[in-house]
Amino acid sequence: MAKRILHVSLHPERKAPDEDALFKIVDRAPDWVEYAPFRWLLWTSASSATWYSRFREVIGGKDTILIFPADFAEYEGYLPTSVWEWLRKHRTTSRSEASQTTEAEGLLRGLRETFGDARSASPGALP
Repeated sequence: MAKRILHVSLHPERKAPDEDALFKIVDRAPDWVEYAPFRWLLWTSASSATWYSRFREVIGGKDTILIFPADFAEYEGYLPTSVWEWLRKHRTTSRSEASQTTEAEGLLRGLRETFGDARSASPGALP
């Protein structure tokens, strides 16, 4: 899976989880930023489910957590400059990876149209 930005929002019901334990979890992402207490943007190729299971190990049973891919197609807000810079860096990277994937898929499609789909050919047979 290509890297993308995941948004993580944690709301502790009572006592806040141990900060060191939380930072050990978010440090598993190649890059991340905490833009508010218990609110992170993670640069990752891991699934939301993977991150959920990581956080569940350290948060309380009544705490709430929401994790989802953030596409930032439309957004507004007031954040520290460092967070906007982080977003710009990863939105650019995310778009270039998506464009590379699209270009590669287009190339493969063209090759299949020209030479046939090798997956459907018999072993050893030419398309």
